Amino acid sequence: MKQLTLLLLGKRREFMQQLLPQVREAGFYALGSTSMATVHDDFDARDFDVIGLGGWFGPEERARMKETFRRQNPQIVVLDLVGPVALEQLKSFAAGRELTVAQQLMATFDGSLEVRFALSEASAVELTLYYYDAVPRAEMLLHGVASAGETVLRVAPEKLGQGPNFLVLKAENGDILTHRIEIDLMMQI
Repeated sequence: MKQLTLLLLGKRREFMQQLLPQVREAGFYALGSTSMATVHDDFDARDFDVIGLGGWFGPEERARMKETFRRQNPQIVVLDLVGPVALEQLKSFAAGRELTVAQQLMATFDGSLEVRFALSEASAVELTLYYYDAVPRAEMLLHGVASAGETVLRVAPEKLGQGPNFLVLKAENGDILTHRIEIDLMMQI
């Protein structure tokens, strides 16, 4: 397996300080930055195989960064990473794993959170909500066997954090799907 060269970008210095050593210990060559004002000047996407974007970037920032890095290197792979499972996401990508069981993960918000996921076959799964207030938190929403097809869960809005919220679905075969929940929490008040 070719050693991937990674650039990890995030807004939270404490997350980067935890993640970089873990990624390097796993055998990746990785650089990281939390200096977003100069990141496109400091790094050239042609020097990397993969750029990983941390979860604190909003949709517009993500789109802008992806566009700028793809202008530098049209073949660059840009992954949206969720801190608590970022290393697993990178290992899965490096191994060239294709999703075989977990097929879809999405959420909509209409006063409460509706989570939908689809499996190609019955599987033991873990569905976790990660959110950030003053510190990162996690809440297991489902731990058990889900049937093939679509599963729908309703989640009370009180379970959502004030910072970014992410869903992570793990199937027993190692498939991982993530979904950033895009809602304006101020609209709830």
